[in-house]
Amino acid sequence: MHLGPRSDVIDIACGPGTTALLLSPRVRYVACVDFSEGMLRRLRRHIDRAGLSNIEPCRADGQALPYDAAKFDVGLSMFGLMFFPDRARGFAELHRVLRAGGAAAVSSWAPAGQSPLLRLVVEALGEPPAESPPAAPGLEDPAVLEREMTEAGFMEVRVEPVSHAMTVTDVESFWHGMVRGVAPIALLKHKSSPRQWARTEAAAKAHIASALPELPALLPSVAYLAVGRKP
Repeated sequence: MHLGPRSDVIDIACGPGTTALLLSPRVRYVACVDFSEGMLRRLRRHIDRAGLSNIEPCRADGQALPYDAAKFDVGLSMFGLMFFPDRARGFAELHRVLRAGGAAAVSSWAPAGQSPLLRLVVEALGEPPAESPPAAPGLEDPAVLEREMTEAGFMEVRVEPVSHAMTVTDVESFWHGMVRGVAPIALLKHKSSPRQWARTEAAAKAHIASALPELPALLPSVAYLAVGRKP
């Protein structure tokens, strides 16, 4: 995937702009799309602090992007499109807004059983980790990720596992990072009343503290990254 000073990029389900902020010095323009105004507020603060002028936050649905066709050279969705209610529409919109020859990258977590970090977070929220595939597999299945991206019209699609490890030094900081950076947790917080969220958060942090009695602790995780090209 080529990125250069003339590249226009769209980051779909951008969250607080982690990827866009890294790309900003290397490209001409980044459109950052997210449905969460809270995430975009954090992104705007990062933009202001860094004095950046080539990142444009946009509150919108990634399944109905407010951009003309063939506008971008590169399209990204890092752990975002995997949660869309209609992934086919999400992939189709990503394909639509790319120029011919444009590149796309979409990432997804691997199943919780393959990632101690994700397993811990799932269990902390009171959900038992799935030991068998769900009835309708999601993008955590690399074959599904490759197929859905190909069906949207992308060519030369390849999916590769990516390993990463996080060092947990204290429970409070770890949990705060999960709430800020993991879309389903942020959505759960948004949907909960303050009292409900306080109970959920207290139980989650207690579980993490119990599961990690000795700190610092290293938690590995696995994700899948799919890349493809628009003909």
